[in-house]
Amino acid sequence: MTKKIEIAPKTIILTLALISIAAIIFIVRDLILLFFVSYIFFASLSPLVRRLTKRKIPHLLAVGLVVLGLILFLALFLFVGILPIVAQLRDFIDSLIAVINQISQTTLGDFINVSLIEREIRGLASGLFGLIVGFFQNLLLIFTVIVFTVYLLAERGRYERFISFLVGQPWEKTIFARIESRLGSWVRAEVLAGVVVGFLYFIALTVLGIPFAPSLAVLGAIFEFVPIFGPFLAAAPAVLLALAVSPSRTLMVALAYLIIQEIEGHLIVPLVVGGTIGLDPLLVILSVVFFGRLFGFGGVFLAVPITVVIQIVFEEIISRNKHKLPSWLKS
Repeated sequence: MTKKIEIAPKTIILTLALISIAAIIFIVRDLILLFFVSYIFFASLSPLVRRLTKRKIPHLLAVGLVVLGLILFLALFLFVGILPIVAQLRDFIDSLIAVINQISQTTLGDFINVSLIEREIRGLASGLFGLIVGFFQNLLLIFTVIVFTVYLLAERGRYERFISFLVGQPWEKTIFARIESRLGSWVRAEVLAGVVVGFLYFIALTVLGIPFAPSLAVLGAIFEFVPIFGPFLAAAPAVLLALAVSPSRTLMVALAYLIIQEIEGHLIVPLVVGGTIGLDPLLVILSVVFFGRLFGFGGVFLAVPITVVIQIVFEEIISRNKHKLPSWLKS
């Protein structure tokens, strides 16, 4: 005897609605990502605007000064950090390949596939060059991010009142206030940590006479935003280039990077970054891999802030439904 399975119309409608929402999010994911990046800038710059307004500077003027500072910072980063990398990229890659060829002529050459490594290096260089070219090709998107950021900063009061009206809570108690606080703290801490670490890289590489020291230092500062894997990505090209100088210099560069990472882990992170993230290391690794796969190279840098938002949303859901949860999940 067959048992008839009935599905309630409400279940069908709910399922179709969820599928439709997922499809819409997938279609407009680039726009959502743009707005999310804008929100990160907004969260990190809001305290600066508040400080200026407390000093009797009109709100719109304070927003203009902060955004002007952001544009100048990005321009400085572009001309001091990115453009030198573009100019030196070909020489940089040729130097790496020359080092690999030197290694292949030693006893270590029996254990490495030179052609495979050379192909991977050129592929990585092509990807990096494509990323830089894409940066200039997507200036409109960058301008859109700046416009979104300016709008959020300028209309902050109206935005807070709308959110408070929507959720029926004072702004300070809303989930959006928590997200803004955590994201802003994380960005400001990582920028400061990146500047300090990049400066230490530059000093160490310059003293040791390693070529492309400014470019390597900038790369190290950028990779500071990549958790777990960032230090390895920063150290790899520097160690390889040191081989072109001398084997003993290679050991000194590796030791310098190790010391800087120890300084970062035991001094810079506790003092600057502190508990701004609050994520489990395993969760961070999984998020970097997942969002890197989903959004490409940009997803690697956005993995932590996206995961922070997801964590806060889940915490809010759990806190609102704590009485319905099993005891093991409440803890």
